[in-house]
Amino acid sequence: MKDFWRFLKRKIFFAIISLAASLTVGCMAPISGYLETMPLFDAHNHLNRDESAEMLIKWMDEAGVRRMVLVPRHYTSDGWATDEMALSYAQRFPDRFIPFIGGQRFDLWEANAWRGDSFFLETKPKAESRQFGGLGEFIILHYTYTKYVPTTRQDLSGDVRLPLNTPLMNRLFELGQKSGLPLLIHAEAEPEMTEEMRHMLQKWPETKVIWAHNCGRAPASQVTEFLKTFPQLTCDLAGMAVPSFNPFGWGIFNTRAGQDYRPNSHVTPIQGIDGKINPSMRDLFEQFPDRFIIGTDIAHPFAYLRYKDVITAFRRLLSQLSPETARKIGHDNAERMFGPATAR
Repeated sequence: MKDFWRFLKRKIFFAIISLAASLTVGCMAPISGYLETMPLFDAHNHLNRDESAEMLIKWMDEAGVRRMVLVPRHYTSDGWATDEMALSYAQRFPDRFIPFIGGQRFDLWEANAWRGDSFFLETKPKAESRQFGGLGEFIILHYTYTKYVPTTRQDLSGDVRLPLNTPLMNRLFELGQKSGLPLLIHAEAEPEMTEEMRHMLQKWPETKVIWAHNCGRAPASQVTEFLKTFPQLTCDLAGMAVPSFNPFGWGIFNTRAGQDYRPNSHVTPIQGIDGKINPSMRDLFEQFPDRFIIGTDIAHPFAYLRYKDVITAFRRLLSQLSPETARKIGHDNAERMFGPATAR
C-alpha cells in the first residue's frame, strides 16, 4: 500500500508539472537574436534505463541541443543504466551522444570502496578502449535533496561525505592522466574539501578534471584562483541555470537543503531567482571564457518534463554574456574537450 501511494503521489506531481509548464511557456519572455537558435552542448546529463535514445534526441531537438554527454546512473532505483547502454547509444548516434564510464553506484557510497580496486579493475579496460568520453560522475561530497524532490527512493538521504584523497581516486586520476579522459567530480567546495581538491590537482597536474556545479558552487574569487593555478581544470555549470517557471536546480533548492543541517557559506549562486546573473559570476565567465561548460544534469526520469525549461534557462543566462563567451560556454568548450564524433 505504501508503494501505491508513493507511486500515486509521483504521478500527480508529474501531471501538475506538465500542465503548469504547458500553461506558462507562452508567458515567458522570448529570447531574441542568435541565442534563440544557437545549438548548445549538454555536457553533463544522466542516463536512466527507461530513457531511449530516440526519446533523448526528441527532447534535444525540441530544445536546440546538438550533442549530449550521457553519464549513466548505476543505481537500482530510478537509475539502472550501464556504461554499455550509454556506449550503445553513442554507437548508434555518434553525432549526438558522448558516453561516460559511470561512477554513480551504490558500492561507491562507502569509504571502504575507495580503498579497494574492484571498480578500477572494471574501469581500466573501458578507459583504454578509447570508446568513452570521460569517467564519473564521482559523488564525493553531496547534499541531500530528496526532501524537496519526489524521487523514487525518498527513503535514501542522498547525503554523501567521502574523502577525495583515497587509493582508488588516485588510481583514477592516474588513469585519467594516461588515457586523456576527464574525471567528472561532484564535491561541494567546503573548506576541507577544497584543500583536498587542491592537493589532488597539484599531485596530478596533467589529469583533466571537470569540477561539477561551478567548481563546487564556490565564490568567484576561489574559482578564479583555482582556474589560474590549474590549467587542466574545467568548471561545469550543470543544473545551475534558473528556470523562470518554478525555479529549481543546483542553483536554488539544494542551497536550502544544505543549509538545513550545516553551515554553507561557500555556496554562491550564479543567478538570482529572477534569472539575473550574479555580477561576480558574469565577470568570472568573461575572464575565463574557455573554462566553463553547461549541462542540464537531469538525474531522474520525471525531470525530463522540464528539459526544455532548463535549456531555455541556460539561453537566458548566456544572453547576459558577450556573444563570444556565450558561444564558448554554450557549445565550443565542450566540443573541444570531447572532440568530434569520429574521434572515438
